[in-house]
Amino acid sequence: MLLNQTAVFLKEIDELWQREIPAKVLHRAEQALADHIAVASAGAGAEQERLQKVLLFAGSEAGVSTAIGLRKTTLSEAVFLNGFSAHALDYDDGTNAGIIHLGTPVFALLLPLAERHGKTVREVLRAAVIGYETSFTVALTIQPMHKKLGWHATGTCGILGASVAASYLLDFTEEERRNAFAAACASATGMLSVLDDGSELKPYNAGKAALLALESIRLGKAGFRGNPDALGSYRGFLRMLSGQEGLALKPLL
Repeated sequence: MLLNQTAVFLKEIDELWQREIPAKVLHRAEQALADHIAVASAGAGAEQERLQKVLLFAGSEAGVSTAIGLRKTTLSEAVFLNGFSAHALDYDDGTNAGIIHLGTPVFALLLPLAERHGKTVREVLRAAVIGYETSFTVALTIQPMHKKLGWHATGTCGILGASVAASYLLDFTEEERRNAFAAACASATGMLSVLDDGSELKPYNAGKAALLALESIRLGKAGFRGNPDALGSYRGFLRMLSGQEGLALKPLL
């Protein structure tokens, strides 16, 4: 019987969640949260005119979710715009090891969800740690071939971390988390062509990752079943986005 890499990975993530997260790690997550709010505010300020046009074009009704640096709007628009704004100036936190900006998709989704569901800062930070571990582990596994193939890991791997983080923040069951993760894997996208020929769409990949993560948890919560091994199956995430056969996930840090 073939190893189900997704089941093994999600079990390891859950074991991490069940443990007491060290205070120094939560402190780093707190710094990352502050960084996210700062860069999203700056990005929204720099792109204020055009982002207001995005809101107006959508005919957005007033909502209860905060689009940082803009205004209250619907949940989905707040999630997308927070992701876009945080990456607009390209100052959001990142790592050369996985070639990914880790925090933007995770916090862009977590903050509006926490606002809506009355979650505490500590709950957000714990969920963010899980999201970071998810995105980084997958990115580290598929890089550098992922980038060489033209993929933008902030978009492709960022959605996975955001989905997992949100499913823990909202106390999903194991089955709901698994199905949300499968939907996130199926949704992963983001091309590095956004860097070419004067394109200004790099932050679009970050905002889209957060938004698609929101859609993945909605489907998971509703009970839509996904591929049981969305990572490791023949047409799964790892092979399709690395171009390599038999790729095994790196261990969690």
